[in-house]
Amino acid sequence: MRRPLLAPWYRVVGDGDRLLLEHGQAVVVLEGAAVGTLLPALLPLLDGTRTVEDLVARLGPAVRPAVEHALATLEANGLLVEGPDAAGAGREAAAALAAAFGLPPAVAAARLRAGTVGIVGGGVEGVEAARLLHACGVGEVRRLSWRAVGVVDLALVAPAPDELDRLPAFNRRALGRELRWLLVRPFDGRLAAVGPLVVPGQTACYECLLLRRGANCGYGEELAALESAPLAARADAAFAAMAAALAAHVALRWLGGRDPALPGLLLALEARPALRLGEHAVLRVPRCPACSAVDRAAPLPWHGAAEAA
Repeated sequence: MRRPLLAPWYRVVGDGDRLLLEHGQAVVVLEGAAVGTLLPALLPLLDGTRTVEDLVARLGPAVRPAVEHALATLEANGLLVEGPDAAGAGREAAAALAAAFGLPPAVAAARLRAGTVGIVGGGVEGVEAARLLHACGVGEVRRLSWRAVGVVDLALVAPAPDELDRLPAFNRRALGRELRWLLVRPFDGRLAAVGPLVVPGQTACYECLLLRRGANCGYGEELAALESAPLAARADAAFAAMAAALAAHVALRWLGGRDPALPGLLLALEARPALRLGEHAVLRVPRCPACSAVDRAAPLPWHGAAEAA
């Protein structure tokens, strides 16, 4: 590790001859002579701007073995990351992503600064998600129309209740342009859905989602007609804000963390019968009319023999 940085998401508490470092309800306990002698001088210097040589020069050549041992112990316990630390408006978001995905904070921050997100649709969730993404240091968040799909890293599609009928055409357009997009489906009286994150050619698309829903909801033949009509249900502002925050959080994990668990995942934020968050994997439909390259199933091995007979 060239420029060691004490992971900024740990809180440090001295406890007599012990040092407690806590994060995420897990505690690392350091004990020994160095806790009362070397570490009080070393830890403040682990700000991600100094090399090991810089640390030794600051603390004295005589303590080099102790410094190297202390750094090895801290690294072995996951307490060090590569510096420098993140800075600026997105520092907190970068630190959260770095902690979740084992990244240097500066790398997470750079990914967010380089990220571009397009907001599609008139849903209030899109407006709030855009505000949150700006606050978290995403480099560019801009409005996209339903038809003029631009080049962005991720499109966050938040239709207003009367825009659900636009989704099938948008889905096909996004597939054709290999645009990755995240659906934020408005509250339908039971839940608001975030996802799936569509990666063209790899994950389920929107029509796959409808086919899966139709096969499980009990009114599959009527689903297409119902989805083309405006939603009449309305969410309170607090619930809509939760859905927007969830969508922004997913976008951050995708842009900054490259989270491999997100593509094809649908998160259901339920308001009734109780407030809860569920997750569902949406699989591709092999013969989906939008994203499948299969026109018909391959003939069975005995097909030719049956015809000959």
